[in-house]
Amino acid sequence: MKHLHFHIALIASLGLGMMPAVSLAQTPSTSVQAIDAFYLASARANFDPKAFFTPDAHCQVVNYTADGKSKIISLTQDEFSAQVDTLVKMFDVEQQPVVVLSRYYGHLATAYMSVYTRLIDKKSGDTLRLRSIQAVQMIQQTDWKIASLVIQNEVSTFPFSEELWPQELSAELALGIGESNAEDTTETMSLYDPSKVYNIDELQVAPEYPGDPSLYTSLLSAFNVTTDGDAQGAPFTVVIEEDGFARLGYVGDLSGAQIERATSFVKSMLIWYPGVKSDASVKTKLVFYLL
Repeated sequence: MKHLHFHIALIASLGLGMMPAVSLAQTPSTSVQAIDAFYLASARANFDPKAFFTPDAHCQVVNYTADGKSKIISLTQDEFSAQVDTLVKMFDVEQQPVVVLSRYYGHLATAYMSVYTRLIDKKSGDTLRLRSIQAVQMIQQTDWKIASLVIQNEVSTFPFSEELWPQELSAELALGIGESNAEDTTETMSLYDPSKVYNIDELQVAPEYPGDPSLYTSLLSAFNVTTDGDAQGAPFTVVIEEDGFARLGYVGDLSGAQIERATSFVKSMLIWYPGVKSDASVKTKLVFYLL
């Protein structure tokens, strides 16, 4: 196996560049450069999957339900491209590999990496921070092409290991919604922050849909949507603004058709009674599931 090389890169700076800060072995960088180009292009509009995927390539997204069960969503390269197009219309997307493990042998290469992603809402400026584990299998034809892409999103029941998310590199990378995930003190928790999107359990009064409760039930039924996290549905969030208007929030791994259905669902809503924090109306995040 003298032709088998192993390469590990620790990425410390913000941005997409994959310039290694630590290298255990110097290896040809063509496959790593191809991955770097893919992450740059896949965060932009007009992403062309044919420039990066083999014709029969497949993509899989692994999600987890609240009880820890996995749900695998399979996408063709065109479906993946449609997801990218929908995402970049709503958000400015920034991706940062944190740790990259790369191995190649001849015309084959694999990479296993932890990825930090920021989604910045183009309308509100709200920032959603996420991290994932992504595995890439590549084949060298004329150029390096991706034959398989698997994206595993993190959940609290399956935290990422220290090896793939080292504290010395990730201490300043906040997760969640907002500009910081630092622990709130008793004083700051009692104050109203107009820029924050609150969870229901942080509020004095939760948002309420107006009118007879049957109106809300009918709306959910019409779009085949539920608030039951155990229903094995595809999650997305809706933000209820201070004025009671609803807007679509995080869409996760919904397909293009599912995003259209979620968008229509939100547009069909009446104006809510907004959530209340410290006796003031605040932005509130609600979680729904497409069935």
